[in-house]
Amino acid sequence: MYGNYHHDREQTIHKCDAADRCASSLINHLHGSRAFEPSRFAAKLPAPPDDQIVKPNPKTLVVTIELDRSLKLNSLADMGSIDDTAKLSGVLVKLFHEREVNHVYRDEMLTRPELPETSRIERTVFIKAPRSLPYGDVAKVIDGLKGAGANPIGLQVDNLN
Repeated sequence: MYGNYHHDREQTIHKCDAADRCASSLINHLHGSRAFEPSRFAAKLPAPPDDQIVKPNPKTLVVTIELDRSLKLNSLADMGSIDDTAKLSGVLVKLFHEREVNHVYRDEMLTRPELPETSRIERTVFIKAPRSLPYGDVAKVIDGLKGAGANPIGLQVDNLN
C-alpha cells in the first residue's frame, strides 16, 4: 500500500512540475511578445461647454431630498418624506401611465417600434440629495421610485447642497 501511495505522489509531483514549466513557458512567451508593455488608447472626452443656453428637457423628472427629509418632484413640493414615499410613488405611477397613453417615449426609443410599448416610455428619474444624507436614506427613496416603475434612476452629482 505504501508503494502505491509513493508512486501516486511521484506522478502528482511530476504533473505539477510539468504544469509549472508550461505556465513559465507561457509567461515567457507573452512577455517576449510585449503583452505586458503598456499600450496607448484614444479616449473621447466631451467638448468644452459652449455658451449656448440649453433648455431643460420637459420629460426630465428630478426628485429632490430636502435637508428636512421631505421630497419634491421637480417643482411639486409635499411629495412625502424619506420614510413615506407613497405620495411620490402614486404621482409617478399616474404620470408614467399618462406617458404610456400619450406615447411619450425616451428619445433613443422614438425609432424602435419593434420593442414593447412599455419599454419605450420615458421613466427616467434623477435624485438630488444633500451630500450629508446617509446612503441608506437615499436607498429608501430609490426603492420607492423602483416600485413606481422608474427606470433608470440616476443620481445628480452637481449642485448638491
